[in-house]
Amino acid sequence: MQQKLKYMKLDWHELVKILADKCQSQEAHNHLLNIEPNLSRKEILRQWELVHPLKELYALGYRAPVGQILPVDPLLKVALTGSFLEGEEIRVIFTLLESVERAIMFAKDFGQKCGTLREFEANLRSLSSLKKLIEKSIDPDGGILDSASVELSRIRKDKIKLKEKMTQSLKSILRKKNWEHYIQDDFFSIRNDRFVIPIKLDGRGKVAGNIIDTSSSGQTIFIEPLEIVNLNQMLQELDLSEKLEMMRILKEISTRIVQSRKDIQSNYKNLVLLDRLSAEAQLAFQLKSNPVQISESPKIKLLKAFHPLLLINNEKTPESNDIVLDDGQLALIISGPNAGGKTVVLKTLGLILLMTKSGLLPPVHTESEIFLFDDIFIEIGDSQNLSSNLSTFSGHLQGLKSILEHTSSKDLVLFDELAVGTEPTTGASIAQAILEALAKKNVMSLTTTHFENLKNLAFKNKKFKNSSMEYSIKSFTPTYKLLLDIPGQSYGLELARSTGISEDIISRAQSLRGKDLTQLEEAIHRFSELYQESLEAKKNYEKLQESALAQKARWDHEVKLLENVRKTSAQKLKVKYDNQILKYQNELENVLKELRLALKNNVITDQEFIGSDVKEKKSRVKKLLAHMKDDGFQLGELSQPKINLPGTEVSFDQLKIGDQVFIIPLGKTGVVIKMGKSPSEKISIEVGLLVLKVDFVNVRKLKDRSKDRNKKNKIVKSTIPLFKKCKPQGEDRLEVRTSENTLDLRGMKLEKALKEVWIYIDSAILQ
Repeated sequence: MQQKLKYMKLDWHELVKILADKCQSQEAHNHLLNIEPNLSRKEILRQWELVHPLKELYALGYRAPVGQILPVDPLLKVALTGSFLEGEEIRVIFTLLESVERAIMFAKDFGQKCGTLREFEANLRSLSSLKKLIEKSIDPDGGILDSASVELSRIRKDKIKLKEKMTQSLKSILRKKNWEHYIQDDFFSIRNDRFVIPIKLDGRGKVAGNIIDTSSSGQTIFIEPLEIVNLNQMLQELDLSEKLEMMRILKEISTRIVQSRKDIQSNYKNLVLLDRLSAEAQLAFQLKSNPVQISESPKIKLLKAFHPLLLINNEKTPESNDIVLDDGQLALIISGPNAGGKTVVLKTLGLILLMTKSGLLPPVHTESEIFLFDDIFIEIGDSQNLSSNLSTFSGHLQGLKSILEHTSSKDLVLFDELAVGTEPTTGASIAQAILEALAKKNVMSLTTTHFENLKNLAFKNKKFKNSSMEYSIKSFTPTYKLLLDIPGQSYGLELARSTGISEDIISRAQSLRGKDLTQLEEAIHRFSELYQESLEAKKNYEKLQESALAQKARWDHEVKLLENVRKTSAQKLKVKYDNQILKYQNELENVLKELRLALKNNVITDQEFIGSDVKEKKSRVKKLLAHMKDDGFQLGELSQPKINLPGTEVSFDQLKIGDQVFIIPLGKTGVVIKMGKSPSEKISIEVGLLVLKVDFVNVRKLKDRSKDRNKKNKIVKSTIPLFKKCKPQGEDRLEVRTSENTLDLRGMKLEKALKEVWIYIDSAILQ
């Protein structure tokens, strides 16, 4: 209880209530409402291991559908005594079984994304047969359905028929003329589970039947007519049979529940745990919380820490702060103006430590480190900042005395306005002495203060560290940003000036305060300005660095993309050329086979050779060769076609404006219209109506087309005749026999001679 009151100073109860309200089940809600920050390191890490995947799943918009399940242990205890459960109680079990099946289906759907759900899927037991039995037997209100048993259905049908028969009989009795003077009302009713008709008191003895009841006034008696006595008896017997059958059904279901009690209890505990973890995951998502490293030795290193309540209750994201003590430092002294956020920082540290020790993910950066302090001591000096029963200075001293006596090196002490409430000089001296005593015991502490001597303490002793709350002099508003290693100012005179207090009074206050103090504050102010300038410079540098890295990443991506395009284009080009070469090769071989066959069979004479058929074949060969040359093919052996990219690779100095080039990634040709100063700069190439900027490494220089045309014309005028007498019209052929235009077959055997002939003919045709 004392522990809870202590933590209330940090508003721990408010955070716990927010967490508990996120639960679906009452037991999970109650558990979190009474959560204790006393878990071990192993338990905390295990808790984070379960919660973090659920947080990631919640970020996608999914949460385990546990539902509003109720405790089952009291019901199971009743059933174990041999008593049967009522319908409403059985429906509690049914609701649990429904939740189990929903949870199992949810775990199957999202188990691949969430390891926590896979664990729960393995632990939950689907009692589908028991669920179906309850579903067909008990309605949502706890009533027993006709479908619960064949016997119950028969009894209820017989009751309906019997009631219909009795209704007809009673209506007939009410219509009898000799009874109309004695009947009180023209209706019948049920008294003591028997059908009756109301008659006037003076009709007693006039109507044959049994008196069952009377009205409260005594003026009306309810008669059971003799005609329906037997029917009433039969109806009562059916009612009794129905009750006995219902009891039997409830007993049977209760027995089945007892038989499955272990699975039911296990399912209930697992669902409550899943509900708790889901609530913690939802809070972790809301607080941007993360698992962090748990330090083995005392230290404070909270990076980008948020105050959890401010993060929840504010529409705008509040300021995060780094709360850090470096190696060898034991006390963080926070100074600054009133309402500047000093207490917020103190509470932020305290709440984050309590969250961690409770197994909750803390709202800090992942690179933070947290030590599990044995205890957190909290002492409040200014009752206006935090509610406290210790409102006098003497009570404050009692609290300080207790801290000095009971703290150890594994405890943390939080002071808010230490040693206030007495004469300032005395209070400052007491505050410094207490902090020095704690540091001597290696006890870590965090202190908010306005005392100048505590600010100076950090300059003199390496165990102490200054910090301050940033304050805007221009707008006279706090920024709630914690500045490490910089002492703060109270800005009392500046605030007084901003409120319109006379400048004479301000000047007098400055003179009374003393020259040394004024100079110190001016030095601190100048130091703060320089620090802010350095922070701005750092931010600008980080932005430039980020921009440069982004640009580099974009270039790397473009290079990779172009390389892929280049490879893809080359592959497509190769496939295209392979197909065309195969087509040309097949057609050439067909023509050559025809010529060879004709020559072999001696069916071609000189006149026939120059005939239309041979001319047509020769024309086909020339056209094929022309197409192949236009397509850029280099013909060697027909059986081994080669494909080369157009143009040649050249150095940067060998390429000039006006050169025709081939663009490798695009597979297009163009003309260079602008060159860069170096190979790293892009080249401007005109491709049709477009001007493209291309990297130098992606172009190949093409030959001058005019030179190619001249060379082609020379090649057409071949000096090698096919046969001496073969002189097609319009072509100038040499008549001189040389070794180049003569095939000498003398002395050869037939097979070798034929082979040489075919080689010669192939060469002649290709020429």
